[in-house]
Amino acid sequence: MDVLDRSQAVRWSSPGSALRSAVTVSERTVLLHVAGELDYGSVSAFEALLERVRFRAANRLTLDLSRLTFCDVPGARAIYRQYLRLAELGIRLDIANPHSSVRYVMQATGLPYPWDFGLAVAAEDAAQAHVETLSDALAQAMRATGARMGSAQYFHQATGTLRLVATPGFGQRFSSFFETVRGYGTSCGAAATDQRPVYVRNVSNSPIFAGSPELEVLIRSGVGSCVSIPVVTADGLLGVVSTHQPVSEEWRGDPEELTAESLADLAL
Repeated sequence: MDVLDRSQAVRWSSPGSALRSAVTVSERTVLLHVAGELDYGSVSAFEALLERVRFRAANRLTLDLSRLTFCDVPGARAIYRQYLRLAELGIRLDIANPHSSVRYVMQATGLPYPWDFGLAVAAEDAAQAHVETLSDALAQAMRATGARMGSAQYFHQATGTLRLVATPGFGQRFSSFFETVRGYGTSCGAAATDQRPVYVRNVSNSPIFAGSPELEVLIRSGVGSCVSIPVVTADGLLGVVSTHQPVSEEWRGDPEELTAESLADLAL
């Protein structure tokens, strides 16, 4: 149940640096994914990265900053410099799914950024309104699977993103990294996109997480396998709940069967 169309996958640069990157290209735009920390020490690497990628962009380049979990003032200023430089070259620089830590610093600089982060704030507010419902669904899924760790995410339709609302059993690193999820780069993202349960028997060899920053965080958080279950209401997809275990052998019963049962129970 963790089969992934590789054309949907994001291929990340090799680990080992403060910043990791990946590029996906559509008919309209080049999307540059950045993960890690953007600070004084990594600004030059960030600017060199954009210099390389800009040649692939006709007139629009989008930065996905959902995995940029730390940004200081020099980093925020570097983003603004790149916006100005690309504008001179006739390339529009957009920001997609900015992590809250990035937004806060960018706003604190007082620079005249051209981006309105209103949708991201609205998604956070909407998620908070559904914390109780999704937390209850997660507790039910954790009981059904015997899981030790779990996460619940609200689906914000306007942005097409999952917003984290609960992470029992996990620490701050996990919660910060998975604050916002979109697309096929995670089991929860795949579950939301396809609206079907996704069971990953072993995160280390799953095509969903292969070579990604997500895999690094999962392993450091003690996750060996996971089940992601869409939570569906009469109005459509409400969110996704995921349960996690250190190793696949610790699941109660057959996770695939439990997932199907849990999905029926969670159709509110």
